[in-house]
Amino acid sequence: MFNKIILAPLEILTNENISLKYTNMKSENQIKKNVEDKISFGVETGIYKHSKTGNLYKVHFIAKHSETLEDMVVYEALYKNDKSKFWVRPISMFNEIVEIKGQKVPRFVFIRKE
Repeated sequence: MFNKIILAPLEILTNENISLKYTNMKSENQIKKNVEDKISFGVETGIYKHSKTGNLYKVHFIAKHSETLEDMVVYEALYKNDKSKFWVRPISMFNEIVEIKGQKVPRFVFIRKE
């Protein structure tokens, strides 16, 4: 089904400009594909549902905070939002488990690949 791939520490600057060291890989294209499909810490590019609001978002890529180098998820609201169309959230918050109506659920739930 899936082969286990071991990646050394990785920094993603953009989807186009990936800087990384790797082992056990056959080609650079495989690395880029793996990075784009499973960007960081289990966050995939694709469509997510916000558990609290039910709104849909599209995850584009992971960026780095300019001061702390913390991984940040860059995502787009797929609904009319007067405040902003694009959002940035620390990956730790994006993956966080939150309590909604007494139940513990992921803040964002992966729906599908885009």
